[in-house]
Amino acid sequence: MMEETYPLAQVADILSIPKAILHKWEKNGKLIPSLNSRTGEKEYTKTQLEVFEPARAMYNTQWDKEQKISPVKTYNGIELFAGAGGLALGLEKAGMHSLMLNEIDKQA
Repeated sequence: MMEETYPLAQVADILSIPKAILHKWEKNGKLIPSLNSRTGEKEYTKTQLEVFEPARAMYNTQWDKEQKISPVKTYNGIELFAGAGGLALGLEKAGMHSLMLNEIDKQA
């Protein structure tokens, strides 16, 4: 079974860096991608990224534990410019309780 790989553009997005930085790291030997023989694109293996310091934190997270944490109290908010409700819905899904949502348009 082949190891999981990530294309150059995806690694740049994951690390929140420009692609030019990945090219620079490749030139100075800091992080060297392999060439996909099928597509001809540069890609990085999961193993490479797990041992590479800037990407290591992404793999060594406590995400499963953190998702199980619940707040000790209810958080309330007032939204002064409710708009179409996108922010209010997001905050509600995050566990916040809306005390008031202000909107001029009755249809919104």
